Amino acid sequence: MKCIIKGLAYASVLLSSLACAAMPIADLDAFESGYIGCLKKFDPKCFSKSFSGHFVPGDTKMEGLLQSFDKFSADWSNGKVFEVHPVDHIERGKIFDIRTYFVEREDGAIAGLRVRFRKFKGQWYVYGMTISSENEMLNEIRDKGAACAK
Repeated sequence: MKCIIKGLAYASVLLSSLACAAMPIADLDAFESGYIGCLKKFDPKCFSKSFSGHFVPGDTKMEGLLQSFDKFSADWSNGKVFEVHPVDHIERGKIFDIRTYFVEREDGAIAGLRVRFRKFKGQWYVYGMTISSENEMLNEIRDKGAACAK
């Protein structure tokens, strides 16, 4: 009986770790299309769901960033996004892919969004993202695009 309980506990831990395992992104352009659609609806839950589980294996801080993004988007957008404007798309060394956008609200306010992908063991994953309506980021994107991605 003890062996069965230990086995069930082990299986439970294994299955829960598999559920949280990093899932590679098969097609970056299709993935982009999905999160752009979420941005246009400005549905934070949709955006989080599209990114969740696609982070570089072992990166524990990205899920927390999604919560920050959810809060920013809820506070900033009020569900009224006019358009998502692609600004730049840069590949570096066939291992990094950086995509930068302006997100325009219906009242004309703008936020900058930068999404970074990294190839890890031959598979694409989300490596980082930044969204801000601060002038520093907006000016950086306007002047330099993804070339200055941090």
